Amino acid sequence: MIKILVPVNFTDYSLNALTFALTLAEKFPAGVTILHCFSSFVSLDELTADDQNLPDVEGDEREKKERLQKLTSEIMQSMTSLQNRNIEMTYRFEYGYPEDLIPQISNNEQFDVIIMGTKCKGETIKETLGSITSDVINRSTAPVLAVPSHSTIDLTKLGKVLFLIEL
Repeated sequence: MIKILVPVNFTDYSLNALTFALTLAEKFPAGVTILHCFSSFVSLDELTADDQNLPDVEGDEREKKERLQKLTSEIMQSMTSLQNRNIEMTYRFEYGYPEDLIPQISNNEQFDVIIMGTKCKGETIKETLGSITSDVINRSTAPVLAVPSHSTIDLTKLGKVLFLIEL
């Protein structure tokens, strides 16, 4: 069974990467783990003498957990019989920064591939991949498939794959 780790932050591009991962996983027995990294970081700009300006961290945490559970449930309910035989779905809600947690989890639990979404912001590699994706590539032992936000998957025409050995 191939182990696939898919980090999501509920943006269109991360959900697109999840679709990409599930489509690939249909072709062979695979375990797909959806990971959400929750960070309760509060910037100094948000801190004032007035407590009303503090973000609702607990509410945000609860909402993200519910979204992750709902997303996983909806995927499992929509699977065809072929997918049910080939894909084992799990989800994880972890506390910390994605650039730290994704490589740590992937390396410790020996995932075969990490599939994550990117939103292209510029011309350079770091701008194209994003800083979190670049950090994950540098710190993970598993290959990372970075799926651009505008990509769709057609397994019969899978192309335009860029392999980088080092950044």
